Amino acid sequence: MALFPGAGPRLRRAIVFGGYAGPALSGMIFTLAPATYLPTFYSEEKGLAFATVGLIFFAARLWDAAIDPLLGAWSDRPVSWLGRRKAWLVASTPALMAFTVLLFMPWFAVSPGYLLVVSLGWYTAYTAYHIPYLAWGAEIATEYHERSVLVGLREITGLLGFFMAAGLIILAQGKGPDTIGLSLRIFSGAVLLIAPLTSIAATLLVPDDSGALVRRSGPQPEDRDGSWQHNVAILLWNRPFLRLMAGVFLEILGLGAFTSLMELFVERGLGLPGRFNLLMAVTLLAAILTVPAMVWAAGRFGKHRVLIAGQGLYVIGFLSLYAVPPATLGLALPSFLVLGAGFATFSVLPASILADIIDYGALKRAEWRPGLYMAASIFLSKLAFAAATGASFGLLSLVGFDAKGANDDLRMTLFKAVALALPALLMVGAALVLMGFPIDRHRHQVIRRRLEMRAARAAI
Repeated sequence: MALFPGAGPRLRRAIVFGGYAGPALSGMIFTLAPATYLPTFYSEEKGLAFATVGLIFFAARLWDAAIDPLLGAWSDRPVSWLGRRKAWLVASTPALMAFTVLLFMPWFAVSPGYLLVVSLGWYTAYTAYHIPYLAWGAEIATEYHERSVLVGLREITGLLGFFMAAGLIILAQGKGPDTIGLSLRIFSGAVLLIAPLTSIAATLLVPDDSGALVRRSGPQPEDRDGSWQHNVAILLWNRPFLRLMAGVFLEILGLGAFTSLMELFVERGLGLPGRFNLLMAVTLLAAILTVPAMVWAAGRFGKHRVLIAGQGLYVIGFLSLYAVPPATLGLALPSFLVLGAGFATFSVLPASILADIIDYGALKRAEWRPGLYMAASIFLSKLAFAAATGASFGLLSLVGFDAKGANDDLRMTLFKAVALALPALLMVGAALVLMGFPIDRHRHQVIRRRLEMRAARAAI
């Protein structure tokens, strides 16, 4: 914090936390735009065959998942005078901006080969940008509660960035042809402005070496066996990590099953065609408004307990939708507000708990590996979402549900069971897995104290 030598501790922390949260302004756009807009854009507006587009994006997402652990492990190694995380942010931002232009707003005719190469390049650049950024958060905030504060600020910033871009799209409607290409150009313009500026601000304002105390506690990855077998062994050895991932995996399966069918459920199950965007906005807005209270509760009652309560909110939201009569928007809104509150816990607390688990791993194995842990969690999340989408659509196909035509009462009942009852059941399973989670505030304080003692002995 040399740029602000006269600032007090609270102001310095606010500057650091704000500087770190800045890049998240474009993060939600990068997350939602490719899945939501790009396949339709390339099939409808660029004239590529729908099956070809689907196959290319499926291959790109497989590649994206495959390189997560590799780039995460690499980001744990020092690569320059900038440090472990800043170097990745600085190096990947220009590449990500270039591939964003080529993928989101091509101004020329494209071929399947072009789409394949550019999508692979974009996902590689985004992974190199995103995983070190998330791992950096575990180093900036080291105390139990302040980690939830930091992650909460990051997630609120990301959701606000998406709302900003969505607002620009709404303002642009009516001033020209309302196309997916227009939406992508607006998204691209927003991130081309926001991402470089916020990356520069983070590089200048946020120390890269916040986790030095932990990293001095033992040999570093560059001093160890760097093989994939060693990295897998680190993850499999950490039982709190496996337990958190089991609970989160079940939660993502439930969330993915619902979100993949949400638009269809709003139209067919609730009888509210054209209301999907409104209900999605209500859900995300409820999440933004709930995050501060959720972060406070996590500090007061424990992160895993509030995460379990959030899974309970999901169950209430899913099951309450069963009682909503068709075509009654006013009665559907409360359920989506409850789901938004559940999403607030899901978006913040697993990452905050994972940072505490990284400390536990550093104490027990004397290796500081936030990049590896973050990459593994992201990989499992992507796997869970893919499995949820495939399973939910597969079950609908199995029962003969017609997404466009008429369905009898039995098929509609089975449709609601897949869209609502199955996710609720998976949330219950997630809550059962996480009950009695071993790392609470007291246990984390013990872990941090032992790490500090180890670092003090190493400094002598």
